[in-house]
Amino acid sequence: MSTSEQPEAQPPGRLSGLLPSWGKDWAADSSFLLLSQVLTVILTSVIAIVIARGLNPAEWGTFSAFLSLGLAVSIIVNFGMGTWLLRELSKLWADESLPDAEARARASWLSTHALVISSTIGAVSVCFAIVYTLASGHASLTVVAASMLAYGALLGSATALDAYLRSRRRIRLLVAFTVTEKALLVVLVVAGEIAGFGVPAIAIAYLIAGTVRLAIVAFAVFASDHLTFVRPSREALREVTLGSLPFALNTASLNIIPRLDSFVLLTISATSAGYFATGERALGPALLVPVALTTTLFPFLSRETSSTRSVRTFAALLASVGLALAVVGALLAPVLIPWIFGQQYRDSIHVVQVMLFVLPFIYASNALLTHLYLEGREHTVLRVTIAASLLGTVAIVAGQLISGPAVAATGLVLRQATIFAALVMLEIGVARASAAQGGSAIGRATVPGVPRENP
Repeated sequence: MSTSEQPEAQPPGRLSGLLPSWGKDWAADSSFLLLSQVLTVILTSVIAIVIARGLNPAEWGTFSAFLSLGLAVSIIVNFGMGTWLLRELSKLWADESLPDAEARARASWLSTHALVISSTIGAVSVCFAIVYTLASGHASLTVVAASMLAYGALLGSATALDAYLRSRRRIRLLVAFTVTEKALLVVLVVAGEIAGFGVPAIAIAYLIAGTVRLAIVAFAVFASDHLTFVRPSREALREVTLGSLPFALNTASLNIIPRLDSFVLLTISATSAGYFATGERALGPALLVPVALTTTLFPFLSRETSSTRSVRTFAALLASVGLALAVVGALLAPVLIPWIFGQQYRDSIHVVQVMLFVLPFIYASNALLTHLYLEGREHTVLRVTIAASLLGTVAIVAGQLISGPAVAATGLVLRQATIFAALVMLEIGVARASAAQGGSAIGRATVPGVPRENP
């Protein structure tokens, strides 16, 4: 396949000789992706303020509930598709033996089936919202519920197609699309508030913005890059679904199980649950960083014949960044916690300080996960992460029963440390297997329904 879009070679010694030759390109991609996330947070905060000021508490509560449900649907709609598709496409473009025409045909199959599966799940969720609100006697909420769930479905489908842009390192274009959608949403919401259209009109504004978001990314993928929307096949849909399922389950084990910590603690102590919720709020912004830094690694690592050294370098680098943020956060917590949350949360300071030290483990784990996914170890990763996540929940409960929320927070750190240790062991196994085979185990992408031609 053509190598015209591969990263430019950099002279040796970049970034003090610690990072690979493509370290500068990776840093640039990561910076733009982080910028996108920062702008998204700012614009969504503006939207929330505008909406909250224009609605009464009951309307705001109703709207927020359906918005949260819609965003949850976007995660379900994505169905692990984003990470799986990014891996497959990154490996596809890295295969230099593949003719350009065949590479684009295979990319067309991947993108088409990802979009069909995501759209189908989204359509089912919207139908459920309509039927539920009508059957439960809340017909007045039908437009709001359907629009917000449709918004989540549209975002989920767009995220699946975003993987194509990420694999081609079109990060600036991706940032432009994201900012365009949020800016349009701000304009529509402000206009609706000024006109006094009410909650249904605001929900429709979200629907319009989501439609525009999916439309522009679909145009970029299927028109501008000359991919073809092919006729889906049942067998291919089944194989794509099964291929992406482990990624969805890994996302659940690494994110959903930890998010249940506050609920589990609530059954023991409402105060401790409140302290944990405060810590989760404090961790939230910092957890955006490793996602951006490691997502952009896929296109680069997939081109390396032996990427073990690079992965270890990035894991150490990200662990250092996470540790620095944890230390700074722990030092600032006594000042920031009472200022942001109020004096009544002063007793949560020590809990938050302990919780912050999950950051170095999470940051390093994200780098290892990227490499293990590229090596096709997602099923093994799923087994160890589920076990470690559940073990962490047990440790949190035990810590609360033994000595209170501070020790329970130690259980949270233990969970992430256990996950990191398990990933390190898997990485060591991959390195040994790679050495025995004389190179990386990263293989070529395989696309159901598209036979592999001989080069």
